[in-house]
Amino acid sequence: MLLLIVNFYFCLSCFLGGYLDCLQLLVQYGADVNVPDIKAQTPLTMAVKNHHIKCVHALLIAGANANGDARSLCSPLYIAAMNGYKDILEVRSFLPQIRVTLLCIMV
Repeated sequence: MLLLIVNFYFCLSCFLGGYLDCLQLLVQYGADVNVPDIKAQTPLTMAVKNHHIKCVHALLIAGANANGDARSLCSPLYIAAMNGYKDILEVRSFLPQIRVTLLCIMV
């Protein structure tokens, strides 16, 4: 039960304001960086949507899947590209996965 609460607040910390310190503390205590919410949005997806670049970087370093949850219709990379968030697309941890995602968008 405690882990479920921690994961909920992990998502919330990314979503509400990009609270980097909170995010790092939750990761330190074992929060799942890939836990999806009811809409299959991961913390990374929410951080990208809200343009919190420091949280995006921290989540990727902590092992967040740059493609998001398989049940989601849009990956975090796709959301960043569609919103023109060039600074997020330039985060080093995203770079190895960008070519594949952009090819998928163009097809």
